[in-house]
Amino acid sequence: MDIAVIGATGTTGQQIVVQLILKGLLGSFDRLQLVGRPSAEARLRGMVVDLRDAFFEAAPDLDVTLAPEDVTADIVVFAAGGTLSTNPAEPMTRDALAQANLPLFEAYAGALARHGHGHELVIVVSNPVELGVAVFARHLGRHRVFGMGAYQDTLRLRREIAGDLGITRQRVQTYMLGEHGAGLVPTWSVLRLHGFDAAETGQLKARLREGLSAATFPEVLARELAAVRGMITAGDLRAAFAYVRTLPPELRVALRPYAAHYSGAKTAVATANATVDMLRVVLSGHQTVMAAQVALAGDWPGLHGVLGVPVLVGHQGWLHVDPLELAADEEAHLLAVGHEVSGKLRQWEGAR
Repeated sequence: MDIAVIGATGTTGQQIVVQLILKGLLGSFDRLQLVGRPSAEARLRGMVVDLRDAFFEAAPDLDVTLAPEDVTADIVVFAAGGTLSTNPAEPMTRDALAQANLPLFEAYAGALARHGHGHELVIVVSNPVELGVAVFARHLGRHRVFGMGAYQDTLRLRREIAGDLGITRQRVQTYMLGEHGAGLVPTWSVLRLHGFDAAETGQLKARLREGLSAATFPEVLARELAAVRGMITAGDLRAAFAYVRTLPPELRVALRPYAAHYSGAKTAVATANATVDMLRVVLSGHQTVMAAQVALAGDWPGLHGVLGVPVLVGHQGWLHVDPLELAADEEAHLLAVGHEVSGKLRQWEGAR
């Protein structure tokens, strides 16, 4: 198995590389390609020395690559490009981030289409993840490309619910769909809590949501985001973290990472963990349903473009969308987010 990590010298890229080895996804007979720009060559070669020093018995064959046309792997993890600033006084908008990262998405997707073996799977980590998926899917075919945002957001929602109930995350079954950003769509109507019957689950759900609904969620999220942003801009991160802890689970999914990012710590470890966990599922050989950003083409009635939805995944890519029977207000919320994201993608890709 050959895996390439594009953006291996970045904060998240380095974490992905380390976790791939630590978690045993790659062994001594596999190859891990560290990909970066020519200006990062010295750092990449230093990483190779450090990794071999740390993981001599377990390290795969390590390779350094500096050009998009030289990327050769069975699975490509794209973690390169610009990121949001950690200075709240100088925020980078998603529009600016899209403009910065679109040329990189295009360069690597085009190179893989021209020089690859035609079966690579691509996991997009970089943001806007929906734009990355759209570009790679256009070049390589949509079933070979995943965005990990919905997978990470789903893990976060399950963790928040589990923490409030004092149970393990594995006992919580639900999804966070939509956009990896402001367009999160929690799916409480399909919540299942292993060990609880339907009546108990309904009571717990009502308690956890504190009156929130799919119809009110976007407005409340925008209001709470503004409140947290104000605390961070004022330099009171402690107050921001404390305030986020008082909010319902689906709001914490969006606001905890936001506060962590502007603390300077970022979310590289959690992002790498979710990415490597997603890779583990893909490499397992078993077909599994997971949430991921994918390019849709009539797979879910009313949805088009790229959006986070549940998909059946196998070692050759995602096979089909697994639509959920959502409550009417959740379905409406998802369709609205899908329409908004499609508009953004047309704007971003039209600017190239």
